[in-house]
Amino acid sequence: MARIPALEPPFTPDVGAQLATMMPAGMRRVSPHTCARCGYEYGWGVHVMVFADRSGLTPAEITSLTCGSPDDPCWTTGREAMMIRMVDALHDSSDVNDELRRGARELVDERFADVTAG
Repeated sequence: MARIPALEPPFTPDVGAQLATMMPAGMRRVSPHTCARCGYEYGWGVHVMVFADRSGLTPAEITSLTCGSPDDPCWTTGREAMMIRMVDALHDSSDVNDELRRGARELVDERFADVTAG
């Protein structure tokens, strides 16, 4: 198993910053939603504790990611709402339909949109 020396114990106070640099910002913002949808409380807690401040998540956004929807008023950009819709589609049906994928390509990084390309 590969090791990342900077993340081996003893952890430094900057471990959260080190972890944050390894995950794209958009993914840091939807990871708590993915964990919440899957009932993964520990993962949700880690993502909220480590990434929420660094990702600029507001309390309203954290609440929405936990038990809300992409239509909540806290999502002011289509990009964020689209990422949440994609997570929901993958969770609900293990698929992203063509219409959602086309919309995602316009608003989100194409690599994210193409995760489910068949």
